Amino acid sequence: MECRSLPFRQLPHQSKLFLQFLDTFSTVKRFYGHAPTIQAAKNIARSLDYPRERRAEVSAILGEQNAAFGAGEAARQNLARFAKGAVAIVSGQQVGLFSGPAYAIYKAVSAIQIAQELTRAGVNAVPVFWMATEDHDLDEVRSSTWFQNGKLRRFELPGNGAAGRPVGRIVLGAQVKEMVEEAAGILTGAGGEFVAAIFRESYGAQETYGSAFGKLFARLFAEQGLILLDPLDGRLHRIAGGVLRRAVEERDGLSEALLARGKELDKTGFAAQVKVTARSTLLFSMGQGAQGGTREGEGKSTR
Repeated sequence: MECRSLPFRQLPHQSKLFLQFLDTFSTVKRFYGHAPTIQAAKNIARSLDYPRERRAEVSAILGEQNAAFGAGEAARQNLARFAKGAVAIVSGQQVGLFSGPAYAIYKAVSAIQIAQELTRAGVNAVPVFWMATEDHDLDEVRSSTWFQNGKLRRFELPGNGAAGRPVGRIVLGAQVKEMVEEAAGILTGAGGEFVAAIFRESYGAQETYGSAFGKLFARLFAEQGLILLDPLDGRLHRIAGGVLRRAVEERDGLSEALLARGKELDKTGFAAQVKVTARSTLLFSMGQGAQGGTREGEGKSTR
C-alpha cells in the first residue's frame, strides 16, 4: 500500500476557520479556550477533577463492553490505568461498514498518539474511541468505498426497512458474509491476510453495526490498547443524566452564548460552527439535527 500525506488545503470542503486554526492559530485563538499543543493539553489534564465514584462506574462499564468486543491485554491495562486516575483522550466516529471512511482510522490513531505523547510528558493518559452507535442515519454507515486497481469499489448492505433506529442495534444480516469474502479477495497487499482474518472474526450475520465495528477496532488496535465506548448502554445514560439536565435547565443562557459567538464568527468572515436558533434544545440527537445544534463542515471520504 502506498501512503501519501496531503495538506488539508488540498482537500475539498475544508472550512476557513479550520484552515486558519492549522496555519495561523494566533489569528483565531480568541475563538478557542486552549492552544492546540501538547503543553496546553498537559495543563488541562493536570487541572481535571473527575469524581472518583463516577470514574469507578464508567471504568466498570467500559471493562464489560471491551471484554465483549474481545479486547486484549493492552486495553485491559489501559482500563486499569483509567480506573486509577489516567485522563482520557477521546475521539470517535460513526460505526460504518468495514470501519467506514478512512478518517475513522485516523481519529483512533490520533487519540493513541496523543495519549502516548502525554504519558511520555508525565501525564498518565489513555486513548478512548467513542462509537457513535446512537446515530440514526443508516444510509451513512451501511456502505464502504475502497480503491481497487485504480477504481472505486463500493460495498453496500441493504437498508431492510431499519431506518429510524439507532444504527448500533441494527443487525447486519446474511449478505455481509459474502461482502466479507469479496473484501478479503481485495486485501492482497502487505498485511492483507491479517486484516481479512479480522473482518471474518468481526462481521458475522448476527452482529450489529455496533458490535462488528467494536470487534474490528478492538483487533486492529489490540497492541495499542484502544478503549472502545458504546454510548447505547443505558448505564452510561444515567451517569450522564446530570449533564443533560443542565443542558435543559440552562438552555436559554447557552443558546444566547452560541448565537452571540455565531454572529462574531460571521462578522470576521467565518461560518458559525454550531448552528442554533432560539428554539434549539441543545440536546443533539444524531440523525435528527433539527432538534439541536448542527455542526458546520461535516464531510465524507473514501478508503
